[in-house]
Amino acid sequence: MKQQISQFFTWLRNGTCFCFTWFLLLLTLLYLYYGKDAISTMGLLKLFMLSFGGVLLFCLLFTSLVFKKWLFVTRLTCFMICITIYECIGFYWLGIFSTKGSLGQWGIFMAIVLCLYFICIAIYHQYSKKKGELYTQALQTYQKKRRLTIEE
Repeated sequence: MKQQISQFFTWLRNGTCFCFTWFLLLLTLLYLYYGKDAISTMGLLKLFMLSFGGVLLFCLLFTSLVFKKWLFVTRLTCFMICITIYECIGFYWLGIFSTKGSLGQWGIFMAIVLCLYFICIAIYHQYSKKKGELYTQALQTYQKKRRLTIEE
């Protein structure tokens, strides 16, 4: 349990730093594009809160601290649904999204989310297949050694 709590807070710290830096870079580029001169303190605080909340959501769903028996696909599905809703609300709160948006814009947004979801699923299946092959090979090696020791 102590190791899980330590992992949770390590992921929370590292993820918040990475996410906040990434969003700050994107926000800076957005402000440069629109010709804004400065980012307000309140804007930075909102950006930090958006980053922290997203990372907290990730850590809660992907460490085994809270949802111990959930499989990866269940965690990923729940995360993608929650983070999509959270980011939309956060982007409106930050002022990045300012209008309702057209059906086409929301379609593009959902296509990106679904594309990322399916890429994660494909990577997971490749990873699982590779791990399964390694476990099978290790089991076969063990069985060979065991047979040799029994025959001797």
